[in-house]
Amino acid sequence: TSDDGSEPVPPRSFGVRYGGIVEAGAFRRNDPFDQEAEHRLVPLPPDPRYPTLSQYAFRVEGDSMTEARIFEGMHVLAVDVHTWERLHGEPGDGRLVVVQRHRNGEPEVELTVKRLRMFRDRMELQPESRNPRHTPLVFPLPPRQDEDAEAQIIAVVLSATWILT
Repeated sequence: TSDDGSEPVPPRSFGVRYGGIVEAGAFRRNDPFDQEAEHRLVPLPPDPRYPTLSQYAFRVEGDSMTEARIFEGMHVLAVDVHTWERLHGEPGDGRLVVVQRHRNGEPEVELTVKRLRMFRDRMELQPESRNPRHTPLVFPLPPRQDEDAEAQIIAVVLSATWILT
């Protein structure tokens, strides 16, 4: 504590901001007031092509992307979709993306990583797994108003890695 009673400001540590857990089918309560998570850093080097503050590390749970070599316990480094769009346009067919899905009227949110596939009449978020319980999330284009769940691409995956402790 300093002489005026305030806490000293810690120096910025190494890493990128923690974005949450990506796991297919797992809805978790979204706490918009969780300021601790907002400042938590994951010890991964940021990608120099993008501003550090627009990058996030998401912890992978589950086996929905094992065929893409993304395994439980890894972290995916991703850039905010708005930053991606400013530099490259909309994420295209075949990109790995982090998707946030809300159930209608529920305070819970699902974060998942999937392969984006675009078709004339629909968008699919496809798992890449030998586990048959993982199925594509299909959204008609243009979107319909009567959907039970709303999905939004929030980030584009840059890499997946293990963090050794």
